[in-house]
Amino acid sequence: MSILQDAKARQPGWFTPENKRFFGDCRYQVRYGKQSGERFLLRSTYMWSDMFGRPKTLHYRLNCLEDDLAIGPLVEEVFLTRAQAMAWLREH
Repeated sequence: MSILQDAKARQPGWFTPENKRFFGDCRYQVRYGKQSGERFLLRSTYMWSDMFGRPKTLHYRLNCLEDDLAIGPLVEEVFLTRAQAMAWLREH
């Protein structure tokens, strides 16, 4: 089984269609920090970007993925492109 499938099995509530729709998540991937080797969950998400009349905009967020595959805290940075998120991962 892949790491993402294992993470989904560990916390199925996170990946339900309702939760995905509520948070505006589109896609999930597991990625690694190049320097640290730490695992991250890369999410493409609209993350309520259309609140207060703003246009709906896709962003990328990273959550730490713990050793037991629990989804950990968010990385503070909000990435406007996948390339920016991948550059951050190369530095960490």
